[in-house]
Amino acid sequence: NSGTTNKKKKKKKKKKGKDTQSGGGGKQGDEAVLWRKKPQVDFIPAVEPTLLEDNKLEVEDAPTLWDGFYDAFMPINVCNPWSEIQSGGGPEEQQPATRGIEHDLELHETVSSYVNDSILMEGYDRVEYTQSLTIDEVLHQTATMADDLGRYALSVPIVTSNKDSSATSWIPLELNSCPPTITSVSTFGSFKESHLFERTPIVVEVGVLYATRARIAWFTDGERVCADSPCYTPTAADVDKVLTVVITPHRPDHDGMGCEEAYQFQRRVEALPDLPNVIPLREEFLNRPPRQHVSGGGEDPTLRVVTYNILADQNASRDVDKDDDADRMYSHCKNKHIVKWRRHPLIIHEILEYCPDVIALQEVDTDVFEGLLKPVLTAKGYEGYYSQKGVDPASGVREGCAIFWSLEVFESVRPADMRTHTFRDMIQQFSCEERMHKKQWKSLGDMADLVERHNPLKHVLHNKLGHVMQTVVLTQRTSGEKVVIGNSHLFYHPMASHIRCLKILVACRQLEIEHKENQHCPIVFCGDFNSHPNSGVMKLLLNRYLNSKNGRTWKHLCTYEWEEGTGGEIDEDVEAIDLELPASMPSLASAYPDPPEFTHFIEAFVCTLDYILVTNNFELEKSGATPPREDVEKYIAMPNECMPSDHVSLVCDLKWR
Repeated sequence: NSGTTNKKKKKKKKKKGKDTQSGGGGKQGDEAVLWRKKPQVDFIPAVEPTLLEDNKLEVEDAPTLWDGFYDAFMPINVCNPWSEIQSGGGPEEQQPATRGIEHDLELHETVSSYVNDSILMEGYDRVEYTQSLTIDEVLHQTATMADDLGRYALSVPIVTSNKDSSATSWIPLELNSCPPTITSVSTFGSFKESHLFERTPIVVEVGVLYATRARIAWFTDGERVCADSPCYTPTAADVDKVLTVVITPHRPDHDGMGCEEAYQFQRRVEALPDLPNVIPLREEFLNRPPRQHVSGGGEDPTLRVVTYNILADQNASRDVDKDDDADRMYSHCKNKHIVKWRRHPLIIHEILEYCPDVIALQEVDTDVFEGLLKPVLTAKGYEGYYSQKGVDPASGVREGCAIFWSLEVFESVRPADMRTHTFRDMIQQFSCEERMHKKQWKSLGDMADLVERHNPLKHVLHNKLGHVMQTVVLTQRTSGEKVVIGNSHLFYHPMASHIRCLKILVACRQLEIEHKENQHCPIVFCGDFNSHPNSGVMKLLLNRYLNSKNGRTWKHLCTYEWEEGTGGEIDEDVEAIDLELPASMPSLASAYPDPPEFTHFIEAFVCTLDYILVTNNFELEKSGATPPREDVEKYIAMPNECMPSDHVSLVCDLKWR
């Protein structure tokens, strides 16, 4: 705007080429003054942050050629001089931040004292040239000079005015052919959408060019609360305040001054809602001391595991655009409570409250993993990976499973050892003679024969279902003990119990392979198995045997098709088969010996579907309580404003034997 206004004045009042500069000043419009650094003047490097008594980080500002200008021209909110916050109601009523600076009378009078640009250019000599030049002409002329571009600076005039008077002030700009540059800035949900909650970390990710890193300072209502970190956790004192970040890209020979960018979150920090599934239900799992502070100074003997189906937004958001409640699965939940920008930060808060060593997640959206889970959990000392399900990229599936582990407890894992197994691949592999091991795994041979004679079943298993199982072998830092972690989410369809059983059979075969390859180490198998405690899946996992006469498991063996008439023929002699785990597969036990009343609660369906299973190398120390039915019925069902998923998380402490 200033440039447009000045151009108009220039056309009306001045002729191009006429120099009206005086006392080192310059004229309005696009014309500028070029300066060369004096030989004896060097830049003062930025001062490193220091820790004050109140545990706040402070960075002393190094004097630069901008100091005078900033002090004069930007006396308002230093954390974001480009915008001002509209006061008013809660986050929903906030207005977008306005770009621009209020030029009131006081500001105008202050800036007027800097009319002479030579005041700001101490340490520089003015470069004389025969005629006035535009900014573009000065830059072009400077770029053709033989000496180092970094020795030059430019002072650019701008006009400030009010109803009574106007004045020209000068902005000093250091010239640099490759200044530290911010190429990208991102945060979960964008600075407009994301909900910010107390005690819930926020991460801002920055891409840079010609810089070694970016310094990220955090401000609440203009007060600096963190001098340099990509991650900030708002406190109770930050509730209802506006959060802003100022990002400075820099490198050893350039402190980044003049290259900063400021970003402001449009929603104010919110107080946490009541979370009845966490407090007081699981108070004994909160406030876990850091592992180095365990009494006696030794290694904490417990392994804390969390599994959680976090309800993929791909599934939940289908309701948002539906007007008819009869068509909505979550008709009891308001749209503002079901959006991922609110639900998933609450899920992150709950997970971190438990301080787990291993985290197994299901129904993880690709963008939620990349934009929230991975950045936040990485900042909190975890490592992990994501496995998207789906037959192929064209399937439209954008969710899958994720595993994270604490790097304080376990060694880092090479990406090649973060394994993802699709069930269709495992079924095909373990149907081959050389992988079947018929003597031990007779059931795999029976499964291969069944699938070969049952074309609709083969069509579903090989071509339609893209479910995955994750496996990773973790090594304890102190003891060198290894553990295989498995994580999966099985097919949901109520007529597909036999399909889930066949998948669990091949999953156990894969777990056994990794168990043997790693000195017969323990196994922890987590997931949403979409199977109730008395189902065929759980009988096979816990009792190690499933009879072919189990009617509920095999009821739809010859009737279930992906789409009617598309699967092909079934041999007349197709029958159910016995499924059995061999002795070489370690026995599994549930971390919840008495199954919860439910782990999944929607209006149409309430059931226990989620499990943590462990081998007898572990002793169960304790398991987290699950909510009683009446606690959920207060809100009709899940998710709701206080329960961010339609599943309950499970948490347990395991003691190494």
